[in-house]
Amino acid sequence: MADEGEGSDSPERAAAGEGSTSDAAAGAARPPNAASRGLMNELLTSGVSVACATVVTNPLDVIKTRMQLRQAQGGSHPGLVATGAEIVRGEGAGALWKGLPPAVLRGLLYGGMRSSVASSGSSGSGDGNSSSGSSGSSGSGGSGSSSSSSGGGNSSSSSSSSSSGNSSSNSSGGGTGGAAPASAGTKLLAGTLSGGVAAAVCSPTELVKVRLQAAGSTHRSALAAARAVVEADGVAGLWKGATPGLVRAAVLTASQCATYDETKRRVMASTGWGDTAATHLACSLITGLASTTATNPIDVVKTHMFVSGRAGGGPLACAAALYRRQGAAGFMRGWWANYSSARAPSACAN
Repeated sequence: MADEGEGSDSPERAAAGEGSTSDAAAGAARPPNAASRGLMNELLTSGVSVACATVVTNPLDVIKTRMQLRQAQGGSHPGLVATGAEIVRGEGAGALWKGLPPAVLRGLLYGGMRSSVASSGSSGSGDGNSSSGSSGSSGSGGSGSSSSSSGGGNSSSSSSSSSSGNSSSNSSGGGTGGAAPASAGTKLLAGTLSGGVAAAVCSPTELVKVRLQAAGSTHRSALAAARAVVEADGVAGLWKGATPGLVRAAVLTASQCATYDETKRRVMASTGWGDTAATHLACSLITGLASTTATNPIDVVKTHMFVSGRAGGGPLACAAALYRRQGAAGFMRGWWANYSSARAPSACAN
């Protein structure tokens, strides 16, 4: 979910490694053990934040999964609200929180890993001072939320590093001892790397989550779902669908970085707002349109691969089969649920 979730992916950070001259100077003077503690705190804070957002957005993630898979089951295609109502009528309100344990675990791992890897990557430029942002899913997916992060994920709610309006103050602090901020290319690379690493590591948790959320699932627990996958396809089967998860993470980061700065500039120019929470929220909602549209087709393919197992083939075979059955419109199933689950954590944060 928020996918990723993806839990959620927050464009204000995805387009910006926020910082100040004083932060850079403090980072330069910080001893290695203090820097390690700071990185661990960031990992925990980001992971817990994404996990908490996942609990709130899990119903949207369940609805997204059902909408994306319904085409494979040959049914009609009701919208977001109708699908949610159908789930409640047929399975009870508790069904909207199916897959919550692996979703929360993914949020803890994905949010924390993406934040820490992005911090490490962007701090590699300059004088070792970090200029980075954290992310969440699903989603990001991701799924996605595969926020995500991502994922993805949805789950998909998450954010990656890039450049912000206030980061430019670092570059002009020549006499203050502050290091120059990482370049836009470095931040894009760090964000893509962080999302890819987190998506690869967390792919089994997202697969199990989708297996539990799918209509007609007979698995009684996350452990039972994981065991069934291993028995049918081996341990490698837990990483079925990991490839589109990696691609989704890269596309998500690139689409956010490509649109956020320009959107922020135009919003501030047309409204007269400053660099405020309202500005960031508006930019998050607007850039989410681009990132969700860019990643939803990948998220649909990923979801189908999660439930198809070994028989489903690779990403290209899965995409071709979907296109033959549903046409191009099939790749946009669950768009609103994907957008809502990814933007909700950003709205709460702002």
